[in-house]
Amino acid sequence: MRGVAYDPVFRAKLMAMHQQGVTFTALSAEFDVPREVLSRWWARYEAEDLAGLQPRSRRPIRLRRRSARAPTSASWGCASGG
Repeated sequence: MRGVAYDPVFRAKLMAMHQQGVTFTALSAEFDVPREVLSRWWARYEAEDLAGLQPRSRRPIRLRRRSARAPTSASWGCASGG
């Protein structure tokens, strides 16, 4: 199940509080946001500023495609016979 989708303004508010010295532990306890999430947001905020706090797609970049043909024993390198 997917987690909560937090508003970018809320994320920015928490990052501003952290810049002023409030620890992730304190923010996590007060706002019920996991520390791991806060750390991830902080890394993105430091790298990209406010743009890094925008929600991101969780969709994979590339989807695996099924093969057009089923594998045969020859394509698996199996020797025929027993």
